[in-house]
Amino acid sequence: MFPTCPKFPVRPAVLLAALTLLSITTVLYFQRATLSPHISAHLSRLSELTQDLRLSLSSHWSSVVDEQRQCPFDPFHAPGMIYWGNAANQTRWVPFPRDLETYSDSEKMAKITELERDWEGLTEPEMMELGAADRFMWEMVEGGGEWARGRNILILGDRNNIVNFCKIMKGTIKNWGGHTGGWCRVESIDLTIVWWFLFGIVDSEYPWYVDNEKEPKTFDHRIDEIFLPRMEKEGLREFTPDLGIVNSLYWDSDHLFDQYDRQFNLTRKQDQGLTYQEVRYHQTHSAALVRRLRALYGTFLPLMYRARHIRASNYRGLMLRITQLDQGWRAVSETMGLKVLEWGERLEGYTDFYDTRQHFPPGPVTWFFGDMMLFYLKQAMDPERWWACLWQ
Repeated sequence: MFPTCPKFPVRPAVLLAALTLLSITTVLYFQRATLSPHISAHLSRLSELTQDLRLSLSSHWSSVVDEQRQCPFDPFHAPGMIYWGNAANQTRWVPFPRDLETYSDSEKMAKITELERDWEGLTEPEMMELGAADRFMWEMVEGGGEWARGRNILILGDRNNIVNFCKIMKGTIKNWGGHTGGWCRVESIDLTIVWWFLFGIVDSEYPWYVDNEKEPKTFDHRIDEIFLPRMEKEGLREFTPDLGIVNSLYWDSDHLFDQYDRQFNLTRKQDQGLTYQEVRYHQTHSAALVRRLRALYGTFLPLMYRARHIRASNYRGLMLRITQLDQGWRAVSETMGLKVLEWGERLEGYTDFYDTRQHFPPGPVTWFFGDMMLFYLKQAMDPERWWACLWQ
């Protein structure tokens, strides 16, 4: 129904350029902090010069898509609404029609008094005709999902969705304890999901920041001192994600900036949230996190930013803060080539699924999250097409 991009070859020149970019960015990341300010300034300039290379790659991928017709339709980025069904596992995102004729005068929709008051909802064929995604999670529960065999997902953020997903899948869950990380494995198809927990994106080991938690607190130190050693200890040394999903919002909004205010005796107006420079600070370190992940797992690792949940309350301006930080993340994503996973945004308006800390029980939101995660995993399994379609 929706045209897709067939696989296409990557020209040798493009592969050479990509490898060159990977080498430059990796060297820049690890060496800049150890060099003198004079040399570091020259490296910064070199990093700026590689922007043209990145743009040329973008132009090439875009031209390939033009040559190969359209990219796959993404239902989760299309206007639509949640279809709840009669059970949690029937939860779907259903796009609205996209052709002009459906919005012309129609006898069926002409009068509210003539709507079907005993209407039982959309049928599966009707939802598929509208472009709804396949029921990937249901398929796996029923013994399918062979397409995902041996695949890996890395998620930076809260474990709640992963644990609920894994329980429904009857998978194995290993929690490393406290605010650290862990993994889920669906043995039937050898699908592995690793999660890393961050204390926000604080830049240093400040003693005044979350002093009730053990160091390290910065994401760089947590990766080097906790996550990677623990993975090696548990046989995950060769783990390479096919898809990465990153998020850092609530700890920054609710802990980092609150404790920063207290440390420096700052007051802020609730209706103004964060300042522009504070959001820019958050963007800067969000971008550094993205660069670190690409240094670890490759420049062309398919990455997504998981968008925010709206808050249950705007007490102390926290709803506004999350919106501001979310906008900052979206700008970083657009600039650095991350897709946006709109799970939280698509739940907006459904107040039963608002939550201060995103700790939802297993239910409709779990199935909704699972379908979205697996939808994008399947796309990420063809990284050439992923990148080619990113700029469309």
